[in-house]
Amino acid sequence: MRLYKRARYLGPKLADPWVALARAELARSRRDAAQRDLETALTLEPNHPEANIMLVQLKQPRASATAR
Repeated sequence: MRLYKRARYLGPKLADPWVALARAELARSRRDAAQRDLETALTLEPNHPEANIMLVQLKQPRASATAR
């Protein structure tokens, strides 16, 4: 995760490091942080396909563990 954060500073106008950081945040169940990272990526590159898909998926309500 530290490398992704460093990449943000090396390429602050690139969306890809923000998307990679969002992936890492999601892996750690940090949904709010991932959403912020994806929104930043989309500010830099509004048509970034992966960021758009991830953000839509992130905003969908999560199914309850008891719902079947």
